[in-house]
Amino acid sequence: MSKTRRGTSESDFVGTFSSSGHSLKKPGGHIQMVNTVSITYSRHYIRMQINPFNLALRVFVIVWLSALAACQPRKTAIHPSKPGWTRFTSANSPLPNPQINALAIGQPDVVWIGTADGLARYNEAQWTLFTSANSALPSNFIQALTVQPDGTLWVGTNKGLARFDGTSWVAYTPTNSVLPDRAVMSLAYDPVNHLTWVGTAKGIVSINPAQKWTVFDELDGELVLCMTTDHTGALWVGTHEPFSFRGRIKRFDQGQWTTFPLDQMSYASAFPYGIAVASNNAVITLLAGTVVNTALRFTGSGWTELSKPSGALGLRALALRGEEVWVGGNVLTQLDVPAASPIDIPGNRYGTLSMAVDSTGDLWLGSAGGGLWVYHP
Repeated sequence: MSKTRRGTSESDFVGTFSSSGHSLKKPGGHIQMVNTVSITYSRHYIRMQINPFNLALRVFVIVWLSALAACQPRKTAIHPSKPGWTRFTSANSPLPNPQINALAIGQPDVVWIGTADGLARYNEAQWTLFTSANSALPSNFIQALTVQPDGTLWVGTNKGLARFDGTSWVAYTPTNSVLPDRAVMSLAYDPVNHLTWVGTAKGIVSINPAQKWTVFDELDGELVLCMTTDHTGALWVGTHEPFSFRGRIKRFDQGQWTTFPLDQMSYASAFPYGIAVASNNAVITLLAGTVVNTALRFTGSGWTELSKPSGALGLRALALRGEEVWVGGNVLTQLDVPAASPIDIPGNRYGTLSMAVDSTGDLWLGSAGGGLWVYHP
C-alpha cells in the first residue's frame, strides 16, 4: 500500500503519462497501473513500485521518469565554506554559455549574468534564462548590464539595448531610438540624478525616468570600455582609441567634461577595463595593456597607483568591497594590502572578464570560458 510523503500537498504533484492496455487513475499525484506499477511523484521526489517480471513496462517507466525529471525547475544552491569557492558551469547549472561578459547584482541579491549566448538570472538557487527567442533581447551576445534600485534591468548587447522591468521587455536600436550605435559596450546607473548611462562605439547616451534621451558625442572615435557614477552624480568613463592606441579617463560633472590622458600619465597603450567608486567616493580604475598592469585611485587631487603583489597578472576585472579593491585576472587579488597574496581560482585557465559583489561580501567572477565562480572571503 503506497503512502503520500508528509510535507507535500496536492498542488505539489505534477505530470502524467498514458500507456495503451493499462488503466490509469488520478493523473498527477498518484498514478496506478492495475496489478503492474504504482508511481507517486512530485517536485521533490519520485517513488515507484513495479512488477519486476514486466520488463517492457519497466523500460517504459524509466524513460518516462527521465523525461519528467528534465522538465522540473533546476536549482543549484550555494553552500560556502569560508574562505572558499563555488563554481557554476553547464555541468551543474543551466548556465547558457561559459563566457561571462558582464555581471550585475540587484536587490535582494538577484544576480544577472550576461553570457556570450544569453542572459541568466540567479535568485535563491533558482535559474531563469532569457534569449532573443523568449524575450525582446536584440541579441544573445550580452556585453553590459546595470540594475536600478527598483530592480529594472538594462542590458547592452552587440545589436542593441534592452530594458526589463521584471514583467515586460523593451528593445532599443538605432532604428527606433537615438542610440548612436547598435553595439552597447558599457552601462551605468546614476541613483543621484536617476539617469541610465549607455556607452556605445559612437557616443554616450543618458536616459532619464521620463525616457528623454540625450546624446553626447565627446568620444572622438574612442570606445567606451567602462562606466560608473560617483556619490555626487558625476559620470566616469574609461575609453580607448584604437587607432592611436591611447586610453583616457573622462569625467562629466555639471555639464562639463574633464579628460585624463593616460599616455601623459606614463601609462602608454593602456586599456581602462574597469572603473568603480569606493564607499569613500574615491574613484578606482583598472589599467591593462602590453606593458601596463595596475590600478589607480583618484581622490580629487590626483591619481596614485595601488600596490599589488608580483603574481597578480592578466588583470581584466574590478570590484570594490566597501573600500577594498579586488581585481580578477589569472588569479584573484586584493590590491593595496601589503601582506596580500594572489588567490588561485580553481580550474580557471581562461582569465576573468567580469566581477561583482553581493550584499554578503561574496565576490562573483565571470570567466572568459570557464563559467562562473563565487569567492567567499
